[in-house]
Amino acid sequence: KKGKIDLKAVAGQASDEVASDITAFKELLQGDLNNDLLESFIHFTAVSNGSKQTWKDLQSFYKKKLKGYKQGDVYQRNAILNEMMTMGVNSMLSSPKTPVRALVGTGLGTVMRPVSTLLGALGESDDQVFRGAMASIGGMVEARNDAWRKAVADFQSYNLDTKGFRGFTESAADQEWEAMKSYFAMKGTRGEKAMMLVADSMRNINKSPFLNYGPRLMKSMDTFFSQLIGRGRMRQLAFDDVYTKLRNEGITVSDTDLDDLVRKAEVDFENKVFSSDGQITDEMALFAADEAKLTKELTGFAKDLDVAFDKMPMLKPFFLFARTGVNALVMTSKYTPLLNMVIKEHVDIMTKAWDAPEMLQYGIKSQSDLNIAKATMKGRWAIGYGVTATAAGMA
Repeated sequence: KKGKIDLKAVAGQASDEVASDITAFKELLQGDLNNDLLESFIHFTAVSNGSKQTWKDLQSFYKKKLKGYKQGDVYQRNAILNEMMTMGVNSMLSSPKTPVRALVGTGLGTVMRPVSTLLGALGESDDQVFRGAMASIGGMVEARNDAWRKAVADFQSYNLDTKGFRGFTESAADQEWEAMKSYFAMKGTRGEKAMMLVADSMRNINKSPFLNYGPRLMKSMDTFFSQLIGRGRMRQLAFDDVYTKLRNEGITVSDTDLDDLVRKAEVDFENKVFSSDGQITDEMALFAADEAKLTKELTGFAKDLDVAFDKMPMLKPFFLFARTGVNALVMTSKYTPLLNMVIKEHVDIMTKAWDAPEMLQYGIKSQSDLNIAKATMKGRWAIGYGVTATAAGMA
């Protein structure tokens, strides 16, 4: 009747749409020589628990990936714009001075932390923390060859990193990208095919080692110094363990024997600092590495600004690498007299117990960790006052 839904007509239309989808999918699989589309479809089927809408979802996913979209707070740039931003980053970091500055800055950040711990422990006459910091520096020095090999491996595999350089631009996995190319080559409109061709051409250019050597080098340096910090942390944990046991049992050993005991104990702490594939898992080592690389996550107003500028690519060059700049200011403040007294990290470490919930964000999980952190803070105060007093005296 007039004004009522014709259920038979609706059912017939739905049946025709399903048949059309199945036919289209069969055509795609016949032309999918590398099985990229099939593997993507299987993935979508698995995560959707066999939903009948899987094929439509897959088509929608590819179109959004290519053209970008905005939905509430969720935002994704289109493929061409994303590759243009990656190309811009490669260009901005192509100056030879850029990796040199990164090398000096990250190197200083890596070395100055245990040096600050040494000075702070010396002022407090804390023998365990002082010698533990010395052991940490020794571990770093001895790990340089292993860290170099890991850095070289990361340099060679840079394009396999789906997060890009320091998470600045997220790049789609190669398999996902090839599947998207196959889809638009067979089912895309002329405009979509042209858009996919331009995006793929730019992507291949961006993957060239000759053109992305800047971010590639800097990522490798991040890996090198992170490995040094991890190995230093591993040696420090081993020293604390051996030193505590000897002190509790009232045993005195020579420095040579102590060094041998620490090296043997170091093996037991490897799985506490590193995962099976060589990635750092220890929270305090991760915190120290992010601090040295200036890659700590942004919070508060700075994070809101970063998100806002990311959604407006035309303004991004004016707020490029926000994490690096903000973290550099914070790091400078930690060595600046009076200003370092109001930094939340310093206040928490100097006033709270090691088991306070706030301490986990700094990787502090024991009284020994807290003693090390306090010595580091005090050492930075000493360095800051020393440099400031020297500069004032020279002036």
